[in-house]
Amino acid sequence: MRLVAGKALTHFTVSAPHNERFAEFFTGEARDEAMDYHFANGKGPAEDSFCRRIFRRDVARREVSPERALPAAAVTYVGASDTVTKTYLLSRLEAFHRDYPDIRIRILNGTSHMVLNYLHAGQVDIAFASDDQDPAVYDVRHCVDTHTIFVAAPDYPCDFTHAYSMEEIAAFPLILLERKASSRLYLEQYFQQHGVTIQPEIELGSHNLLISLARIGLGVACVTEEFSQSGLGRGVILPLRTDFSIPPRAVTMCTLQGVTPTSAAKRFMDFISESNKMAYDPGHSYHFTTG
Repeated sequence: MRLVAGKALTHFTVSAPHNERFAEFFTGEARDEAMDYHFANGKGPAEDSFCRRIFRRDVARREVSPERALPAAAVTYVGASDTVTKTYLLSRLEAFHRDYPDIRIRILNGTSHMVLNYLHAGQVDIAFASDDQDPAVYDVRHCVDTHTIFVAAPDYPCDFTHAYSMEEIAAFPLILLERKASSRLYLEQYFQQHGVTIQPEIELGSHNLLISLARIGLGVACVTEEFSQSGLGRGVILPLRTDFSIPPRAVTMCTLQGVTPTSAAKRFMDFISESNKMAYDPGHSYHFTTG
């Protein structure tokens, strides 16, 4: 990365999200009002972001005017699973790009565990994860609650009016996500806590494939209700009733505590939070259990 301010030329070797923070130091994009920096005599803004603290401590030796700096392109780096990207983020990404065409979004796919590792490594600004996160480590924004249900094709040989027990569900030829998926681990742990072991007939790496194989009658699939609305709404898959209820999980938007997001990342996070207020209607649910 090379940023020019007047005659000053500085070289950095840092991760991409940190490039954006360093760029903000020069451009002043994240500040509320114009202000020159006078780090040589110790004067600066009252509240410094991550990049300004680093520069004041290690680099800054002269006045840098934001108006004379060459701004870097605004980029937000996001970590999310394939399922979250397709079923939760896709429409929001489209709307965000329409409203903020100058902010580019770069996405790294992976499981919840993987994208949190990306976050710690500085490879992404924001990680969308599905597990409860430590508030001492992460700044967490709730996105959407998710519920686990079992579905099958309308003509599958089962009784859609019967409330199935865990043992009965485990006896079906199950179609599950691969073991490394956080939702698969969560499901197995819940069944094991109740003394039931599940052995899937088919294991897949895609949530969409769970629905596709269930709809052609290959077995009973365990899916996330909120990510299966298309198939449920069209009736190509139907939910099985159960006499148990798996506790809901949530998709959360995570950043690291103590690390100030770039202005582009914060704008994206605020946009996502606002969109959540009018997204999924919790009053319409296919999650059937019996009391």
